[in-house]
Amino acid sequence: MTVTADEALAPRDAKAKPRPRDMAAGWLRDLLANHPVSVREIEDEAKAAGFSVSTVRRAADELGITTEKTGYEGGWAWRLPDQAGEEIEL
Repeated sequence: MTVTADEALAPRDAKAKPRPRDMAAGWLRDLLANHPVSVREIEDEAKAAGFSVSTVRRAADELGITTEKTGYEGGWAWRLPDQAGEEIEL
C-alpha cells in the first residue's frame, strides 16, 4: 500500500473511522489488482459493495488510475498505473 508523506506523519486516532474514499481505494486496488476492468463493471460492483460512484472516482484519482478506451466501439476501462499492456477484462 502506498501512503503520502502527510498520511504517514498524521497523528493516529485509534477511534478515527476510515474515510469512505480510503475504503473505496482499497476495494478498487483489490478489484484492479490482476487486470484492467471496464468502467461499467466497476460502477456496478461499487454500488453492490456500498460505495457511491463519485467516491470511487475520487479514490481512483488518488490512486492514479489510468482510463483507456477498449476499442473503437468498446467502452472505457480502468487499470492500475503499473498494468500497462495487460489485457482488459470485459
